[in-house]
Amino acid sequence: MELHDIKNLVIDNIDNHPELKRRLEIYISMTYEENAIFDDKYLLKEFNYLKENNMLNELFKPIHLNE
Repeated sequence: MELHDIKNLVIDNIDNHPELKRRLEIYISMTYEENAIFDDKYLLKEFNYLKENNMLNELFKPIHLNE
């Protein structure tokens, strides 16, 4: 999965996009630390927020990939 793959993506069910879900979980964990929420509804909200604010690149920063 690459950034250009998700820019126009409309998601109803995050479980249909396991790699994106993993990236969101890592990003949320790193960003919100002990306040992180990982339910699917929140993951979708965070995805839409990043998308609307042209910040999807945050999901692809090496520090968030934990690789």
